[in-house]
Amino acid sequence: MTEDDDLEDTKADLSGGETCEEREDADEAERRRVEKGKAVIDIRDQITLKARLSDTSQDVVVFADKKDTVRRIARLIAEEAQVRTDHIDIDGRSRLTVCLKLPSNKKIRIAYMGKILQENSPLEAQGWKQGHVVNALVFDR
Repeated sequence: MTEDDDLEDTKADLSGGETCEEREDADEAERRRVEKGKAVIDIRDQITLKARLSDTSQDVVVFADKKDTVRRIARLIAEEAQVRTDHIDIDGRSRLTVCLKLPSNKKIRIAYMGKILQENSPLEAQGWKQGHVVNALVFDR
C-alpha cells in the first residue's frame, strides 16, 4: 500500500465514502425535487416572506425554506408576481381576474434594511427576521 492509497482511504473515511462529485449530484437532484414540488418539506423550516415590489408598490407573499438562497427567493417572488389571480366579490358574485404584474424582461434583487442582499446566502444569515417585509427591487435585464 502506497502513501497515495492511504491518503485516498483517509479522504473516503472523512467524507463518508462520498466524493465531491457525488455530493454535488445529490445536491442538484435535491434542488430539482424542490423545484418540481416533490421534495419532503419540513414545516418547521418554512418561512412566509412578504416582499414589496418597487415598480408597483404591491406586496407579494411567498413560502420558502429557511435555507433557500436569496437568488431562489427572488425567483419565487418573480414567479408569484408574473401571474397573480385575484378573486373580486361584486354584488355577491365572485369573479376571477388574472393580472400580469411583472414582465419577463425584468429582474428582481432583494434589499433589506437599506442593503441589497447577497444572492448566494440565506435571508436569516443576512439579518432578516421572520415577519419583516423585504424590498423586491425590479430592474430591466
